[in-house]
Amino acid sequence: MDERKHMDALIAIAFYSGGIAFNFARNPYLQEAFTYACSNDLKDNCEGDVKTKEHIADKLRFVIEEVGRKNVVQIINDNAANCKGEAQMIKNFSMNHGMRLSIYIEFSPLK
Repeated sequence: MDERKHMDALIAIAFYSGGIAFNFARNPYLQEAFTYACSNDLKDNCEGDVKTKEHIADKLRFVIEEVGRKNVVQIINDNAANCKGEAQMIKNFSMNHGMRLSIYIEFSPLK
């Protein structure tokens, strides 16, 4: 399978498995995001890196500074020990899934 067909297949699987309507593919913001990603060298792969709380916190600090603190509303992570440690290092932004869920349960009328 050539690269274009492979990419199309991966995107289609993402749409199918997520239950996303195909008209979302016409969304100009999605198209702009794909165009940007394909046009720029965005290689910041963490493969092979040890994901310590310090490593995760450093990566997140870099992104927060890159996009601007005023543009970051929240970072949601999982409950892994390194993510819990990262949450303590990056205050005011980080929230794990369990914290988010407990807030939702407490304040949402959609229980």
